[in-house]
Amino acid sequence: MSSQIPERTNIHGPAEIKPRDVHFDKLKDLNMHNWHGGNPIISQLYNGLSLLFPEGEDFFVHSVRIHAKQITDPALKTHVKGFMTQEAIHSREHIVYNEALDEQKIPTKRVLEMNHKGIEWTKKGSKQSQLASTAAAEHFTATLADMLLTDDRMMGDAPEEMKRIWRWHAVEETEHKAVAYDVYQACYPGVQGYLVRCLIMLLTLVTFVPGILLGTFALLRGVNEKPTGKHWRQALKFLFWGPGFITKMVWRSLPYFKPSFHPWDEQNFHHITEWNEA
Repeated sequence: MSSQIPERTNIHGPAEIKPRDVHFDKLKDLNMHNWHGGNPIISQLYNGLSLLFPEGEDFFVHSVRIHAKQITDPALKTHVKGFMTQEAIHSREHIVYNEALDEQKIPTKRVLEMNHKGIEWTKKGSKQSQLASTAAAEHFTATLADMLLTDDRMMGDAPEEMKRIWRWHAVEETEHKAVAYDVYQACYPGVQGYLVRCLIMLLTLVTFVPGILLGTFALLRGVNEKPTGKHWRQALKFLFWGPGFITKMVWRSLPYFKPSFHPWDEQNFHHITEWNEA
C-alpha cells in the first residue's frame, strides 16, 4: 500500500473542514407523520434517511479511522479530524430527530434492524472494501446534499426546523464530501484500487436505493394519515421527475466510475461560502 496522495486531491476543496456545533431540539414539537407538505410518503422517506445516519456515520468514521495512520499529508490529516467531528455531531442531532419519531409511535425498529444488518455485513469485508463503501455512500449523501441546497422542491413547505437540520447537514456533507475518497485514493491507488471502488459503488447503487424505499414503506405502516392517491402521485413525481430524488441519485452516480473521478469535479463550494456568510 502507498501513503502518497494523488496530485488531484482537493484541488478545489475546502482549506479546512469546520464542525458546526448546532442543536435542533424543536424537532420534537413537529408532527413527524406528514411534515413534508402534508405528504406522509415523502415525510417517511426523509425520516427513514434520518434513521440510517447515527449508526451509518459511526461506521463511516470507523472505516476512515482505521486508515488514518497511513495518511502522511498534513492537510488530509486535518480534514480527517474535521470529518470525524462533523459526523459525530450529525449522529447526535439525528438521534434527537429519531427520538421524536419514537415518541410519536412511528415504527422505527424494522428500519434500524435492516440498517444494522447491512452495516454488520459490510464490516465483515476487508478494510479496503469498508473504506470503499464509505466513499461510495459519501458520494450519495453529497449528491443528496447538492439537491437539497439547489432545489427548493426538495424541502417544499416543510417546517423551518426541518429545513434547518437538513440544510445544515447538507452543507457539512458537501464540505467533507471528498475526505473518505481522498483517504481511499491515498491508501489504495492504481488499477486494483480503481476496480474495487467501482465494484463497491455498483453494489451500493443496487442496494442503497431499494433500501431507502423499503424503509419508507416500513415507516408508512405507522403513520396517522394514510396515503391517498394524490399522495402517491406526488411521491412518484418527487422520486422520479421533479425534483427526481431517485433519478438524479442514480444518474449522478455514473461519473464515479471514471478512472479520473474526484468529488470536487463538481464544484459547488459556493454552498458552504453562502452558509458561512449567512
